[in-house]
Amino acid sequence: EKGFSYLKKMKEWGATTVEIKSGYGLTFKDELKILRVIKKLSDQRIITVVPTFLGAHTCPIEYKGKPDDYIKLICNEMIPAVAKENLAVFCDVFIEIGGFSVRQAEKICEAAQKNALKIRLHVNQFSSLGGIELAKSLKVFSLDHLEGLEEKEIEALKHLDVTATLLPGVSFFLGSPYAQARKLIDNSIRIALASDFNPGSCMSYNLALMATIGITQMKMTFSEALAGITLNGAYSLDLQNTTGSLAGGKRADLIILNSNDFRLPFYHFGENHISKTFSYLDFL
Repeated sequence: EKGFSYLKKMKEWGATTVEIKSGYGLTFKDELKILRVIKKLSDQRIITVVPTFLGAHTCPIEYKGKPDDYIKLICNEMIPAVAKENLAVFCDVFIEIGGFSVRQAEKICEAAQKNALKIRLHVNQFSSLGGIELAKSLKVFSLDHLEGLEEKEIEALKHLDVTATLLPGVSFFLGSPYAQARKLIDNSIRIALASDFNPGSCMSYNLALMATIGITQMKMTFSEALAGITLNGAYSLDLQNTTGSLAGGKRADLIILNSNDFRLPFYHFGENHISKTFSYLDFL
């Protein structure tokens, strides 16, 4: 019921597509339970729901000191079960101190790809462990966070067809450094903005507010921020050919503002300036 309410509120605030991750169960039973709940939410057809398996969010306490045993559980049991029930489109791994190493992430990603799951990665939130290098050898659709990106890694990103999904609300809430959006854009790296909507780091699904933070704190232009929460967000989910912009042949996902200036929701932040949100699901 709570999830249903959140989706309705997201739609009221202009979202037509949402990625939802698991990762708060960390057991075979609970991870599948979370993904099954996500599937039920998707079946409500409020907005488009893209499920991501994030069993590799952190190593559960019962596997302390033996993380490779947990990785075996993910690769040999969780991922095949997720694929068998068609419960996820993506597999994600948190590459970080306290999370997983590049070597461990590579094993998980290989298992995911063998089971027809697409890859996205949490990288460089607090430290640089080589996640960008891993993305060179895999087909990765999105690199999430990137607050701790190093100069050499920006150069590497220039040669990858990947979306850098930045989470300005996380930096705002935690008081941590913002990702280098301006430098990434100036190096022709595609930027998406997302809310994270996470109980630990950013309890908000207000995309317009994320764009405002991107503009005021990360030196993005209005148009760049708009692209970040629309078309580039679609790219991060491999949906750029079906949504994210108004074009012939794409889904009828659109919003109507109560203003004739698209910049108003970013300028008059905290207010809902949307008269109506249309998801293509409304027309089915």
